[in-house]
Amino acid sequence: GSRTLDAQVYALRLGPYFEFPFGKHWSGRLGGGLVLGLASIQYSYNETIAFGGQTVNNSGSSSGVDFNDGGYLEGKLLYAMTPATSLFAGVQYENLGTFSHNTGNEQAQLDMSSTVNVLFGVQFNF
Repeated sequence: GSRTLDAQVYALRLGPYFEFPFGKHWSGRLGGGLVLGLASIQYSYNETIAFGGQTVNNSGSSSGVDFNDGGYLEGKLLYAMTPATSLFAGVQYENLGTFSHNTGNEQAQLDMSSTVNVLFGVQFNF
């Protein structure tokens, strides 16, 4: 058989950070806190079971929304190009648990309990 799980996960992170300068343009940042996650999940399956000369087809699909909460930790390195603009690179660890979705007798799970994100970009202060 075959199984397909499509999910869009949206996360909102809330928490403090501590920034410490070292050098004229460089600083580091450590932060962490609460993360709220919303997953829009679509799950489908199609299987054929053969037993004792008989064949049974079993299929189904469904979609839904699931909510989880968890925590995150992050560390960043920042380079100030101007007083209002910085480049940054960092890493973030996030634990949102497991999103589960049922369709008939089938269950799909999306494990988001140990996610590592690599961060880089431009930060604008105003």
